[in-house]
Amino acid sequence: MKIERKLVPESTLDEFVDRHGLVVEVVERDGHLKYGLPRFYAHLKGVEVKDGIILSSPFSDGDTENAALEGLSGIYSERLLVVDAYRATRREIQCPRLLPWKAGKEVRR
Repeated sequence: MKIERKLVPESTLDEFVDRHGLVVEVVERDGHLKYGLPRFYAHLKGVEVKDGIILSSPFSDGDTENAALEGLSGIYSERLLVVDAYRATRREIQCPRLLPWKAGKEVRR
């Protein structure tokens, strides 16, 4: 019996970001203790997630930079992304299934 498998494409976050010329931004919150928020958040800079006609700007929280980065794969995986949504350079990218980012990887600065 011949079986053809058509699986959802997979990628690491690093590969996906590099392939599409995106930037992961990690931000340290000022006054995070005062407001009870995690110290860091991470997101893809200039990238929105499209759900129907709605665009949203998701981010991942963490008490460390690595913790914030670890949540990114889950929020963008298999979603339609809009880069530069409000500019002439706007483009849409169907994000593949992103494999979880592993803490301990070198973060390029």
